Amino acid sequence: IRPERVFAFRDHLTFLGGVMSDEHRAMGLLEKAQALADIQRQFCAAQGIRLYDENADGGGSEAICHNAVLEDLALPGDIVVGTDSHTCTAGALGCFAFGVGSSEMANSWYTDDVRVRVPASVRIEMTGVLPAGVTAKDVMLHLMAMPYIRDGHSIAKVLEFGGPGVASLSLDERATLTNMAVEAGATSGIIHADEVVLAYLAAMRPGLDVDALGPAMLSADPGASYDQTFHIHLDDLAVMVARPGDPRNGIPLAELTEEVRIDIAYGGSCTGGKMADMDMYAAVLGSALAAGKKVADGVDLYIQYGSQHIKQYAIERGYPAIFEAAGAQV
Repeated sequence: IRPERVFAFRDHLTFLGGVMSDEHRAMGLLEKAQALADIQRQFCAAQGIRLYDENADGGGSEAICHNAVLEDLALPGDIVVGTDSHTCTAGALGCFAFGVGSSEMANSWYTDDVRVRVPASVRIEMTGVLPAGVTAKDVMLHLMAMPYIRDGHSIAKVLEFGGPGVASLSLDERATLTNMAVEAGATSGIIHADEVVLAYLAAMRPGLDVDALGPAMLSADPGASYDQTFHIHLDDLAVMVARPGDPRNGIPLAELTEEVRIDIAYGGSCTGGKMADMDMYAAVLGSALAAGKKVADGVDLYIQYGSQHIKQYAIERGYPAIFEAAGAQV
C-alpha cells in the first residue's frame, strides 16, 4: 500500500445512533456499525492512511467523501477510484473518477493498478446560460428523461460535458452534473479543467501551485468520436421534478398537474450539500422569511453540510440563523 494515495471516510454512518429504530437497535445493528468504525480506525492507524473521521466538535463527520475529494485531494488528470458509486463527482476537476467494488479496491492498493474496459463516451454539448432558479440538478433530470438515457443506452459509458454553456457553471454546479452521471447508468462524468477549476483549487488549497497543473488539464481531442452527441441549450430549460421510483422519471414542474403532499424535504447529500447549494437554500428560505412564511406544519426540512469547510462557509454568511428561523433542522 502507498498510504499517501489511499483515503478512508467515516461519512454515511455518522448519525446512525440518532436515527436507528428501536427494532434495529434490539437486533444489535448499532453495535455492529460501531464495530466497523473501530476496525476502520485501527486499519488506518496501522497502515498510515488518512482517515476523515467523525467530527469531535459538534458531531457529524469531517466530510462526505466526495466533498473531501473535491476540496482536498484530487487534481486535474488524476485517476480516482472509490468504493462509492458517486466517486464520479471528481470528474468536475477533469479527473477520470469511477466507483469500484471492495475486491477491486483492495487489489488496487496491493498492485497500484485497476483494470477497466475503456468506455465509450457520450458528449453533452451545452450552450447558453441557465435561467434564474434553474440549476444543474434540473439539467441532469432533463437529460435523464431523454429516451437515450432513460432506456439505458448510456450504461457503462462516460458522459462528457462541454461547450460554452459549461463555462457559466460554478465548480459546485459542475460537480452536480458529474455526480449524477451514475444515475444515468454511466461509469463516470467528466468536464475538462479550465480557469474555473484553477480558481477553485487556488481558493481551497492555499500553497498549491496551480500554474504547474497545465500539462494535466486534459481536453477532448479535435475530431474525437462519440457514441452519441446531444446539444442542450441551457436557456430553454425549466425547473424539473423527478416522479417516484427513478430519477429518470423527470418532468418539468409546470407539467405536474396533481398536488403532491410533502412529508420530508432534504437539502444535502453528495449532490446537494455544497457551498453553492447552501447559497440557494439561504436565498429561498430568506425570501420566505421576508414574506412571513416558514416550513409548513407536518413537514420536516433537513439541511446537511457536505463538509466542515462548507459548514464554516455557511456560518460566515449567517446561513444557520436563516435555516433555523425558517424551521429547518441542520
